[in-house]
Amino acid sequence: MAKSKLKTWPLVTALAAAGVYIPHIASAGPAVSPLRSSALLQRIEAGLRQQEHVLRNVKVTAKSTSWGWNPAKRSLQETGTTQLTAVWCPGGIFRADVRSIFGGYNPIARRSFSWGEMTYSVAYNGRVGTTYHGKSGRLGLARASRTGAISGHCPRMGQGLTWDSGWCYSIWGLPEMFDWASRDPQHGQYIHATLLQFLEHPPHGAAISAKLTPGYGSRQAVLLTVVWESKDVVRLDPNRNFAVVGDQQFFAVPPKHPGLKASWETRPEDTITVKRFWQPAPGVYYPKRVVGVTYLPSLSWTIPAMKAIMNITRVHLNDPKVSASTFVVHFPRGATVMDGSTGQEIQIAGTPQQQMRAIEKAVASARKEVATQPAVKGRGK
Repeated sequence: MAKSKLKTWPLVTALAAAGVYIPHIASAGPAVSPLRSSALLQRIEAGLRQQEHVLRNVKVTAKSTSWGWNPAKRSLQETGTTQLTAVWCPGGIFRADVRSIFGGYNPIARRSFSWGEMTYSVAYNGRVGTTYHGKSGRLGLARASRTGAISGHCPRMGQGLTWDSGWCYSIWGLPEMFDWASRDPQHGQYIHATLLQFLEHPPHGAAISAKLTPGYGSRQAVLLTVVWESKDVVRLDPNRNFAVVGDQQFFAVPPKHPGLKASWETRPEDTITVKRFWQPAPGVYYPKRVVGVTYLPSLSWTIPAMKAIMNITRVHLNDPKVSASTFVVHFPRGATVMDGSTGQEIQIAGTPQQQMRAIEKAVASARKEVATQPAVKGRGK
């Protein structure tokens, strides 16, 4: 399910043991961690740590299907499917190979789109983002495009993949739900955090609280409330090391008169529910089936405007074959690649190692050029 408010660009430091990079989370919140404020939050911390310490990488195969409300037919109509295989590391490093089919009526744009398809690969190794479009065009008539892009930051396309792979509904990707835009003051980059890192170093002005409440059936649940740019009420399962089982997201209502405080919608605009879990290792939980629904005031909050169902069909933990080269797309000879930092085109040739040297050179040149210019608010290289 697409999110219009996602703002999560990683801040990178080296992880020498894995040969790749992960972000360092700089404290942007109060000096005293909110985890110290209650025994319940300390229990959450312990459960999250148990899961985080086990996972080095996770490979998932998934398929998601989305629907949008079509007022002419007064029903939800299919708007696309996404099939992918992805490898994720804590901190936002990833590689995904994707086939996407899309079209139909879009309730946000309020118009219908012709059906198309696209196959692509996208990766981020903590320093360099690489994207390659293998095929795109009208459904059934798509042709090879052989185009790609490189950049000195996480590819924009990578944001949507966190949803289709189920990553965003795990404890490692959940802060994207909170629209966390805390920035490192030295580099001005968005920070991609795990849930534990978010709780330990919350953005300035965030309010976080937790309470134990009856869950479904006889199971108890923890309601974790995060008030930041949106208000999220997240359900965590204490019997599954505080894995995420659901979220309700409320957006702000502007005040009617200047000087008054904004309020929150009384009904959630976005809801997600994790139906089942994979347990690829003792004490580690990854979503198996996720249902997401979006409601809009224009539909009186009673009719789902959009719905998505994600089925994660396979989860493999800590694959020893995953290495630094996994998180770089190697382009075929003759591909035309755009340097997203400079706007220059690069013609691909040579071995993967030669390609990477050319890419690193281009990114280093772009970084040097950007470093001499004033920083753009909310963007980082």
